[in-house]
Amino acid sequence: MADYREFLRVLAHRQPGRAVGFEYTWDKSLAEQLIWRRGDTLWQNTEALARTRIDTASRCGLDTVVLDFLQLPASLPRLMPEGLRAVALLSVDSNDCQTAAETEGICAVMLRGYGKIISDRAEFLRSFRPAVDAIRKAGKPVIWADCGKEPLPVSWAADCGFDAIHLTHHYASNTAEIWQEFHRDLAILGDTRMDWLIRQKPRDILDYCESLQKLTQNCGFAFGMGNPEGLPVPYLCYVSVLTALARGK
Repeated sequence: MADYREFLRVLAHRQPGRAVGFEYTWDKSLAEQLIWRRGDTLWQNTEALARTRIDTASRCGLDTVVLDFLQLPASLPRLMPEGLRAVALLSVDSNDCQTAAETEGICAVMLRGYGKIISDRAEFLRSFRPAVDAIRKAGKPVIWADCGKEPLPVSWAADCGFDAIHLTHHYASNTAEIWQEFHRDLAILGDTRMDWLIRQKPRDILDYCESLQKLTQNCGFAFGMGNPEGLPVPYLCYVSVLTALARGK
């Protein structure tokens, strides 16, 4: 059963525990295979989209589902199964950070960047610190998601007060190295090796995911594909990832 409190434990990056998964998104084909349903009706409006993403997260055994805050349906609390909560996705220029943090059914807020040119750490802090402070003041943890092809330094997220960072396949260092360097300051979500993973056999995928679980003890770590663009991921590859997650529970 889903338990968003396990995800909050990961964001606190203080205690080991069971395996926790975290996905930014899925491509449509993979989501439809995972929930055993197809068709345009799954994506036709904000409520249908939210329901499809919630169903996909539930089918994957996740504790949270990422939803765009500006597209949240009013029916969100009714759509949520027991134990599952949303992570609200916002851009930093949104004025809704505090509102998102106070909304029912949301357990954390994720701020995203799209490769905006930021010259230095000081500019990054000026741009993001007010939103981070507003979200944390409202009592919710906050996650940094750099969706650019040349991500900003991980250390900047720690300096800015983020509780976690979502890695993608655009990061140059591997996940294990980033966790070892930063897990005392940030929870590490996602992964940096999607391009490699989608070419591997199921056994190799299991070994890789389980090696990360062994290294981290699931303390400040939640695995995911690191795929904010929703690029295609082979079904058997993703099922292998889910198998490793299930074994870690």
